[in-house]
Amino acid sequence: MAEDGSEAGSESPGQDMERSIKKDLELEAVKEHIMWIDKLLVRAGATGVSDISVSRLREMQRSLHEKLGRTQGQRSLLDFFGCSVQL
Repeated sequence: MAEDGSEAGSESPGQDMERSIKKDLELEAVKEHIMWIDKLLVRAGATGVSDISVSRLREMQRSLHEKLGRTQGQRSLLDFFGCSVQL
């Protein structure tokens, strides 16, 4: 069992990411994570990475944007560069 009483290994990668985000990341660290996710998304769309992988990256990006208190209406770097990824 894990420290929190849940069974070890029962969490999805998204839940693991959510837990790490909830830790006290400094604002600059969160901004850097978003920057790298944006870069990965641009490359993923250009190189034919699977839709499920791109979807997971987008989920991580949304979580980090929420952590910064951004609104969903703001444009991402993908929008800025005119790149789109079909999910």
